[in-house]
Amino acid sequence: AISAEDPKILYKTLPCLVVLCKKEKTPKERIVAAETLAYLTEVDTELQRLASISNHLIPTLATFLHYEPETNNNNLALQEIRIGQDMRQAAFRVIISIISYNV
Repeated sequence: AISAEDPKILYKTLPCLVVLCKKEKTPKERIVAAETLAYLTEVDTELQRLASISNHLIPTLATFLHYEPETNNNNLALQEIRIGQDMRQAAFRVIISIISYNV
């Protein structure tokens, strides 16, 4: 297993995951990136600290809460609702993981 203090995690993986949460990526990519970020920051205070100050992460996660589907096809409505729910859940997981550092 790679240590959380490994430079590959601190300076490559963490920033990459933050970028993958940006609005330019697909919703599914954003969900996976946010869930991975939540998992990594859950137990390590240094990763929590770095994530909390990383490249506009909190405003980026706020966009997860206001997800609007790109299509208006009724057949995809249930799938889009599920994606919206998954995005909100992933955002809350990251936020909870990060704020646990400050508690």
